[in-house]
Amino acid sequence: MSKQKLPKKIDTQDNLPILSSDKEQEVFVDALVSYVVGVVGTFIPGLAFLTIWRQKRQDKKEAEVLKALKKELVVQAQSVANISNLLKNPKGFVLFNKVQYIVRSTELEDENFGELGKLLARILIHISEKDFETLFSEISYAISRIERLSPQALFLLSDSRAWPKVSVGGTTTSDVTLSGKWRITVSTAYLHDKGLDDKTMTGRVAHSFGELESGGFAMVSKDKRVVLTDVGEEVYSFLFQ
Repeated sequence: MSKQKLPKKIDTQDNLPILSSDKEQEVFVDALVSYVVGVVGTFIPGLAFLTIWRQKRQDKKEAEVLKALKKELVVQAQSVANISNLLKNPKGFVLFNKVQYIVRSTELEDENFGELGKLLARILIHISEKDFETLFSEISYAISRIERLSPQALFLLSDSRAWPKVSVGGTTTSDVTLSGKWRITVSTAYLHDKGLDDKTMTGRVAHSFGELESGGFAMVSKDKRVVLTDVGEEVYSFLFQ
């Protein structure tokens, strides 16, 4: 009786593409290992690998938020206890997962991914400090409102207390501006206050202000100042303070 031939050893490293991102390489290798283990003795279409890879990417994103949360909690003993209570509570755990879900819309390679992780970590801490069980519906609603915001708009919303008081000019009627240049005006003033007089950034910030306006978070008031709407104030109070 002939001996059964052993499966040929799979050398995964020889077939790995050259990746520019360390994080990308890490999730790719993890997915590849899982895939190789899964196909020993069984054929699985290549689509299965892509599914595993995609899930590994999502896991990596959420892991980055948890790392950021750990750093934020290093010197905040009380916040550690609050986060623990959040995770142990069924409603708190739902809110935790809803915040984590936001990171799925941003890719690991995005230049703002690291800062987004830090911001989401701070949101989790703020939620944990509130009576989140009683305020579950309100906080859940607030999270759902920011899910579709770009990271840039989310940063700007979180920093709304630092928005400049500069007049944006033009004419307003019922809190709606009739001047189309207010975004550039307030963005220039905002960046100047931050010590960032980089003209290339003005357009990005202006776009983010426009995103907040169209999303119902910001408006130009009767005194020609850019301020949060009632919805914006509600979201800010539940998630950022």
